[in-house]
Order: sequence, then structure tokens, then C-alpha cells
Amino acid sequence: MYLCIYKQVATIIGEYNMAITNRFHQSDEYRREELIRIIEHSVEKLTLQELEALYYDMSTKQYINE
Repeated sequence: MYLCIYKQVATIIGEYNMAITNRFHQSDEYRREELIRIIEHSVEKLTLQELEALYYDMSTKQYINE
């Protein structure tokens, strides 16, 4: 009887942990998409010289690999 209750509790805890993990994963993905939109919007406003400077900075830091 105790083993059966233990298994039920372990199953409930496992399902709860999976739900929490899924929520964190979804919020991380949402935040990532939100940051990409913000960066894209900001980059669209840059002048050619600013874009070249950004490109140079990112390529020297190896954020951009061609």
C-alpha cells in the first residue's frame, strides 16, 4: 500500500516538474523572440557607417562567422 502511494506521489511530482520545465522553456523562447524583434527594429534604423562599425565589432569578437 505504501509503495503504491509512493508511486502515485512520485508520478504527480514528475508531472509537476515537467510542467514547470515547459513553462520556463516557453518563457525563454518567448524572451528570445522578443529580443530578436527589438534588435532587428534597432538595426533597421542604423546608418551605413553605424552598420559597418557594428559589423566590424561583431566580427572581431567572432559573433559573426562567414
